[in-house]
Amino acid sequence: MMMKCKSYVFSQPENYEMKETKKKQKTIKRSNEGCFRTVVRCPRCKAKWGMPLSGLPDYCYNIFMQALKSYCCTECLLEFGCMSAINLCPHCNKQFDYDPNDYHRHVTCGNDKCTKTFGFFEFKISTRYEKDLRVELKEAQINMLKKREALQARAKRGSRKSNETENLAIQEELFLRKLIDECPRCGEIPEDGSYESLSHHLQNCNDSNKHSEYAKRKRELEEEKNAKQGKITKQEDMQTMKAWEYLGSEQSQLYLLSAAALRKKCEEVNISTTGLQKNDMIANLAAQNQNCNLLTNGSKQQNQKIQFDRESLPDNLQSLSVSQLLSICACHGYKPKSKTKNGIITEIENECNTANEDVLLLENNTEEKHVVLQDSSDSDIESDEDFVYEE
Repeated sequence: MMMKCKSYVFSQPENYEMKETKKKQKTIKRSNEGCFRTVVRCPRCKAKWGMPLSGLPDYCYNIFMQALKSYCCTECLLEFGCMSAINLCPHCNKQFDYDPNDYHRHVTCGNDKCTKTFGFFEFKISTRYEKDLRVELKEAQINMLKKREALQARAKRGSRKSNETENLAIQEELFLRKLIDECPRCGEIPEDGSYESLSHHLQNCNDSNKHSEYAKRKRELEEEKNAKQGKITKQEDMQTMKAWEYLGSEQSQLYLLSAAALRKKCEEVNISTTGLQKNDMIANLAAQNQNCNLLTNGSKQQNQKIQFDRESLPDNLQSLSVSQLLSICACHGYKPKSKTKNGIITEIENECNTANEDVLLLENNTEEKHVVLQDSSDSDIESDEDFVYEE
């Protein structure tokens, strides 16, 4: 009889029997007295979000206003969240600043001559969809984790590139090759696009007033771009924090949080973050959750380790980087010996199998064997072959 492999191997997940373990999730029960479904508009085209034509169920309002997910505008296809959206007061119909922490509170919009309080409506969500939502949120957070690390690596490589003078020379070369339209010095767009005409324009582009005006305009555009990017980053940090809380605020999921969210979490529990990287902050939070001494207090006491749970780990560890795998180990209070990617994954596999070994041995020892007598009407029983052992 073929038996399925009990130990989990990340390269062979089909040989592992996943057991359903029901974990109780924290839920909030409240009434909708004095609550409204506030009007939400797209920050780009000002179109109303959540209309029936969009095909979104009513409970998507709960998910959106809790900053668990971002949605696309049906008019301009812009993806935005509750913090970057235009939120209107249900009483005065004016815009107000919304915070996802206010979803279960009654607030005022803060506009002049409007002192009425209001809450945010909570629609009913089925248990089945909520279960699927938790799986979807975890996958989305893992993808966001990979995207965030890729952007940070790209920004780090970009900071090592040439200085401003060399960048201007590169921009001028691109201008001569018709790869950019505006002159990198004055910002004008010449009518004649021939190489001779563009070269002549650069040779005679010596007006300092035009240069300063164009540089000022570029700085303003850069500041506006940074402000928009700051709102997006703030939205993503809040989204990772709220998704982590919605998934149960488990210690084993701390690797999903961004560095800014981890720093805020450390400040809430009075943990110093000076000079600490992401994995150090995770280790300090994990140590405090386990009632251990912090890494920064000079204690020689080692951190207590929590068991690796297959359900808390990503489905494909091979797609993660070394730093992300180290973050997962830090969540469990485990310091891997290996420095390579495959070595760390092997250690995590061994820890998962060790955690399940005692349970599996107990299950195997408690299996009962039943003796069944075969029906033999023609001959008497003369050997042990007439007995069949069923497991």
